[in-house]
Order: sequence, then structure tokens, then C-alpha cells
Amino acid sequence: MSSKPVVLVYSDTWEPFLFIIKTMAFAGKRDIWKFINPSLIAEPTLPTLAEPPTATSVVAEKTTLVKLTADERDAYKLLY
Repeated sequence: MSSKPVVLVYSDTWEPFLFIIKTMAFAGKRDIWKFINPSLIAEPTLPTLAEPPTATSVVAEKTTLVKLTADERDAYKLLY
């Protein structure tokens, strides 16, 4: 994927460009169009991300992942 900014040089390219972006934004389960819609009046409130689990999420006494047993690491992976 390119990291260069997209510059729409001609006004007649806006509609096809917007169609592609809108189609991609509605794809899947995320539905991000409500966050990037250029017609929005106010800036939307972004959702907060959950904190990733830690070793203590699996076993309270264990503070690092290397201290987890194989079964505990599997539980950690499920939480993650």
C-alpha cells in the first residue's frame, strides 16, 4: 500500500474516488464510513480500544509472558 498522499487533480475524478473509498469503508464488519464521511457536520467520537491482556490477566501471580506455562500461554492467546 502506498504511503503517498492522494491528490485529486480534476474534479471529475472525485465521484469515482469517493465511490471506491465508500465501498471499502462499508466492507466487512467495521463500517468506518461514519468516521470518514466528508459530509459529516461534526467530528465523530472515536471508539476506545480495549487494553490488551497481560500475563496477570491469565494468572495474577505471573507478571511476564515468559513465566506462563504452555496452557496459560494458550489462554493468553485466546484473550488477545
